Amino acid sequence: MKNQPLRIIVKGLNWSGSGAVVCLLQEYENLIQVPGAPEKTAPTGYRKLGEFNHFRKIGKVGDLVKTGPFFNDSAMPSQLTKNISTKKLLRQGIKESIFFLKHLNYNQYRNRVKTLSVLNKINKGLIRLDYEFQNTADASQRLELAKKWINNVVDVVTDKHIDGVIFDQAIHFGAHDDIWPKVFTPFKLIIVHRDPRDQLAEQFKHGHIVSKMHGDLQYIYGWDLKAALQFRIDATKARMNSVDKLMQKMNNKDVLLIRFESLVQDYTNSVKKIEKFLGLDPSKHKHKGKYFDINWSNKNIGVHQDIHVPYLDKTMIEELMDWYNRHP
Repeated sequence: MKNQPLRIIVKGLNWSGSGAVVCLLQEYENLIQVPGAPEKTAPTGYRKLGEFNHFRKIGKVGDLVKTGPFFNDSAMPSQLTKNISTKKLLRQGIKESIFFLKHLNYNQYRNRVKTLSVLNKINKGLIRLDYEFQNTADASQRLELAKKWINNVVDVVTDKHIDGVIFDQAIHFGAHDDIWPKVFTPFKLIIVHRDPRDQLAEQFKHGHIVSKMHGDLQYIYGWDLKAALQFRIDATKARMNSVDKLMQKMNNKDVLLIRFESLVQDYTNSVKKIEKFLGLDPSKHKHKGKYFDINWSNKNIGVHQDIHVPYLDKTMIEELMDWYNRHP
């Protein structure tokens, strides 16, 4: 059996700039990202492949390894495959191919078609896994099936020149902590965090705390703005606590915590730190600046100074700022 490439999991604390690390890693010729969806433009401006959420989301692989299928009626789609349609993906591919042939150059078009082909293979693998889960009652056997599934996902995207694969947001902090390290091994986890004031400002700006509908303010979760804001603060606090527990439990050689601001403002040293952690050869960094735009990312530092978030005051985020300051 050939050695499995390293699985590089990049995870942020929600609007923490982890996409910048994913973009940086894409610049190495021996690394490749596992797509969760076709490329799109993120709200913060950079183009990105969809997040790999097949393991972490409610009702997906992580849950099913522990609980097993929610039902065995083959006429009903399970939570794992209900959003998967290879026919829909094919129709989307044909439709987008016509559009992109008109608007993209040949290389961009070719990459788009290649991504859709990879997504199709990943979808088929999930359908097979779902069938196997439906017929497997033992949790330890389902764990082995999940490990085999990830190996197959890696095989779909790699060739003999690839040393590592990038999984963007593949896990949840505080969820499946006894399962995902076994499923994704061999892995390295990079955790990205950011000034909490900028996190909240970005969430507010892009409608993740409050959104506008028909001219009226509609608050997420059905609460008023202050309650929705407090929910976001509490959720961030919980993620921070989960990160501390995870880092205490794991060997430092397997997890790296990095600030978004450090990556941008101390680029050279941050890149060296990431290369050392992942065991990357600096000479493989062949496409510097192609995906990670420092100038663009620099505009996302200190955005809280220009974005007023109603009801937010220093006392509400003291614990968040204390954690941020204690984790350089």
